[in-house]
Amino acid sequence: MKTRGIAIHRYKLRSAGGLNSASSKTEFEGALIRVEGGYGCLHPWPELGDEPLDQQLEKLAQGKMTPLIRQALACAKIDGEARRESLWLFDALTIPRSHFTAVGPAAAANPEVIRGEGFTTVKLKSHADWKRWFDGGLRIRVDLNETGTVDELLHSWNRLSNEARESFDFFEDPVPFDEADWSLLREAGIPLAADRDLEKRAEFADWLVVKPAVTEIPKSDRKIVITSYMDHAIGQLWAAYRAAVHRIDLDCGLLTHELFRPDPFFAELKRDGPYLIPPDGTGLGFDELLAGLDWESLT
Repeated sequence: MKTRGIAIHRYKLRSAGGLNSASSKTEFEGALIRVEGGYGCLHPWPELGDEPLDQQLEKLAQGKMTPLIRQALACAKIDGEARRESLWLFDALTIPRSHFTAVGPAAAANPEVIRGEGFTTVKLKSHADWKRWFDGGLRIRVDLNETGTVDELLHSWNRLSNEARESFDFFEDPVPFDEADWSLLREAGIPLAADRDLEKRAEFADWLVVKPAVTEIPKSDRKIVITSYMDHAIGQLWAAYRAAVHRIDLDCGLLTHELFRPDPFFAELKRDGPYLIPPDGTGLGFDELLAGLDWESLT
């Protein structure tokens, strides 16, 4: 892939609260990249194993690859091709429905109100509050980012009624990956989802949570959910585009802009109930905003 003639724009996103069970920070650094008129997003999560932003940019300048760099360049290539042809990437595509992400202030939302908006599924960062959402009539997904333990999860699961168990779609990366531990959890009937090291973990999971910011969408007989990387609006739309192209028909995680404090890019993203509405324009959109940014040459 081309790694010359790259310009970058550094940005910071701010959330109203911690966004996952692995970190409580509320300020996040990333960089947009511009390559031959196309745009991509580098938004590392060091807490989840990514190299920090400066190291990512240093490698990008050297022509070296990381999962984030590879996908950001892929995004910029497709986006740039569309912009040069004055095409909107979402033309004739349908973005799949999203789950409601109950993180930060959104965790206090009224489940009945959320269901009334058209959501059928909620994603939690802890299983402690599941019953309120179950009583509200929503299906439940729990993302623990490997912070749980086998004993704790088995104890909680065994206390649930059959009806309650059936309300859970999955527990995502519930404990640090170990073939024996994940097998034990599945044997107990706990539905598992993997969102990293998919080639290694897919055999031991029922669902794959795929993040186009860091990975291609695999061919698999597992259920596939596409989510953003809780990154810049460009990255969020890249995830939405990939989900639409692959015609994913399960609830995805594409409304993450609502987890952050407003910025000019997020302000252009709208939703109709559980459906993301992308901005008009060419490529992934944001034509005027991108043109108005300060860019610095990287290579």
